[in-house]
Amino acid sequence: MDCVFGCVNGECHNGTCACTAGWSGVACDVKDCPNKCSQQGTCFNAVCTCDPGWRGDDCSVKLCHKNCHDQGACDDGICNCFKGFEGSFCELLSCPSDCNG
Repeated sequence: MDCVFGCVNGECHNGTCACTAGWSGVACDVKDCPNKCSQQGTCFNAVCTCDPGWRGDDCSVKLCHKNCHDQGACDDGICNCFKGFEGSFCELLSCPSDCNG
């Protein structure tokens, strides 16, 4: 049995296309997004549109709350605060010399 739409990027088996890696669709003519958008975005024309809180070509990089208030560096969803700031999101001023002196 032949595949009705043909198999652009795959092989026909019993009337169904078996797509090669990176392709999907009835005729294997839809290019997949990288890493399937990490299940944190939607794919259209091989480009991920990331859900809120995620970024990257494949939506695999977690953003930090309020970008660490611009007082720290975001590392996959965790704020590493610059000197003089603390808190989960670098929202607090540190006490100089740990408040000693």
